[in-house]
Amino acid sequence: MGYIELNGVHRNEYLITMEDIDPEYRLKLTSALAYFQNSVAAFMTDRRIAAFDIRPKGYMWVIAEISMKVSEDAPIWRERITSEVKVSELTSSRAYFDFCLRCNSGEIYASGTGIWTPIDHATGRPVHISDLCEVRGNDNVAQSKHPKMKFESSDDLISENEHITTMNDMDFNKHVGNRSYVNYAVRDFPADFAGTHYVSSLAIKFIRQTFVGDTLISRCFRIEGNGLDYLVRMGFPSGDEACILRLGWEKRMLPTPVIGEMVRRHYRFYGVTMQQFYVLTHLSAVLFCLCGCAKTIDWMPVTFKVRVQDAQGNDLLDPEKDNSWIIGTVISFRGITVELNEESIAYPRTRDLPAEYKGFRLEKGNDYYYLAFGEFYGGSDYDNEELYLSWPDGSHNCITYKRKLHQMRIKADEVFKLDGVKCSNPVVIVK
Repeated sequence: MGYIELNGVHRNEYLITMEDIDPEYRLKLTSALAYFQNSVAAFMTDRRIAAFDIRPKGYMWVIAEISMKVSEDAPIWRERITSEVKVSELTSSRAYFDFCLRCNSGEIYASGTGIWTPIDHATGRPVHISDLCEVRGNDNVAQSKHPKMKFESSDDLISENEHITTMNDMDFNKHVGNRSYVNYAVRDFPADFAGTHYVSSLAIKFIRQTFVGDTLISRCFRIEGNGLDYLVRMGFPSGDEACILRLGWEKRMLPTPVIGEMVRRHYRFYGVTMQQFYVLTHLSAVLFCLCGCAKTIDWMPVTFKVRVQDAQGNDLLDPEKDNSWIIGTVISFRGITVELNEESIAYPRTRDLPAEYKGFRLEKGNDYYYLAFGEFYGGSDYDNEELYLSWPDGSHNCITYKRKLHQMRIKADEVFKLDGVKCSNPVVIVK
């Protein structure tokens, strides 16, 4: 059975692609929303409560509400961004996910909260979260309290447009995805206005499902006394509403990114100056002429591995043996705190070059068991990052990790330390 817990954090790294950007190479609002939903889906997958986990039981997740604040300084094409989600509040039938999307510089680009509700697939009515998974930490962890989302009324109608949904709008729940509503609402604004302004805040409440081929009537109202804030009501010709959106716009003050700046940002991320970039460009051209084809070098993702043995060298992580070093062990790293549980032992693994966070789990090596934590992105430096282990007997260990990439030599130097003493990876801890 799957589970959900308060304040459990899931962190993902993404590289912005051509599909994510607007004509000025900036990350689109709907792409930021997609990263939010993808991170929540990954969070649920790790806990075995994803859509494909609960659908055979007759349930599905639906998003009731989303609110977001967005910075003007958007990340751009080829920039690496990090998303974080956590459950900040749990009620009987609602899971509140807080979201944060950081640029490569560490600055927050977008943040917000979304409400996920499980429903019965046959009736469409909400069910209790406890009906489909185990709820952990609800009694002894402080919860955030989110205010009820409110939408102002307005009679100042400024536009009315009709949209017919297509297959491109469909999501994996086989209904129109919520990002399509945002797309429709933003596209209804005049191009000259949208080109000089950006959406700085978004709130959306979903009321009814929409399916492929449905006609949506989008009516946009100006909210009196709120400057550039607008209310968009989307409904059917029958008069029933599908969703309500509140869009807050602000005038753009930053200059439009240019290609040169884009290249400088991208190569600063990889630790290469523009002078080095030009040298590398010419050197690459020479090598291409000489070799015809260059070999691609991939930076492997980072996974922390910990072995536990006694003074005689016996493996204390072997599940076939009676030991107390598996269930209840807690690991903390970069704001993530995860407890090892029985489900982590049998979790299937995949081998993939991109960093895929798989949580904290027990794995089998050639002749021993070890605790694994990761993966984490391998294409960057790590400056004495600290990973803390809290064992069931009350003892603690600290693993320090340092990693330095050498782009010209195509090499990564790594140093692991256990409680301040240099060691290997897997780290061996004697109990």
